[in-house]
Amino acid sequence: MNAFLWFLLPMTFMVFIFGIDSSNKLMRMQERIKSLERKRKGNKTKSQFLKEMIGKKPTIMSESIGTNNWLVNWLVVDVDEEWVKLSMTDKKGQTKTKLIRIEDIRSIELLEN
Repeated sequence: MNAFLWFLLPMTFMVFIFGIDSSNKLMRMQERIKSLERKRKGNKTKSQFLKEMIGKKPTIMSESIGTNNWLVNWLVVDVDEEWVKLSMTDKKGQTKTKLIRIEDIRSIELLEN
């Protein structure tokens, strides 16, 4: 009986610890799913807003561009659920095109005259 208790007590303790750990993991996963759903809904809103700007030149602040986070005077050419296609003609007459993920866009500003 004594040997049985020495085996049963540690096993009960381990099951209890793993049970707590599993419930914490489940709660973190549920929070992550909610966060991703909110983010996806936000991307749809940005996508719809950017579709209204096709043919216009807004100022876009992005996280993916590098040190220069501002895109100024870029023409919005096309938009889908994940990407924005931007185009600009430089002083030499060369046309540059960029694709930016919508989730990387921090802010959009359009000055209308």
